[in-house]
Amino acid sequence: MNSARRESLGYCAETCPEVDATFSDLLSDLRSLIAPCNEREVDALLEAACQRVKDKGTLLLRAALDSACDDKQDVEADRDELATEVRNLGEQVAALRSEIAQLERELEAVTA
Repeated sequence: MNSARRESLGYCAETCPEVDATFSDLLSDLRSLIAPCNEREVDALLEAACQRVKDKGTLLLRAALDSACDDKQDVEADRDELATEVRNLGEQVAALRSEIAQLERELEAVTA
């Protein structure tokens, strides 16, 4: 499991088990209304409907959330790299300012 998937699960747990349970509960509730000879057909229809719900809904939403988390992680890594670069440039600027100050003191000493 990649880090984007782990992060996405932190935002929203897996939903497919909940969808499965909902359809299973529905089938249990319908059993008393279904003629025994039709149980297999109804079970197959509900299983197909459950899979369509997952294919058109929960799986696509999970993939989008995984992708968003992956993009977020990329942006955070870029931000961290840029922060390091800014810090390094700040140190270079400070060093150059110190060098300029030293050169100005030397120039003043020579021209005085």
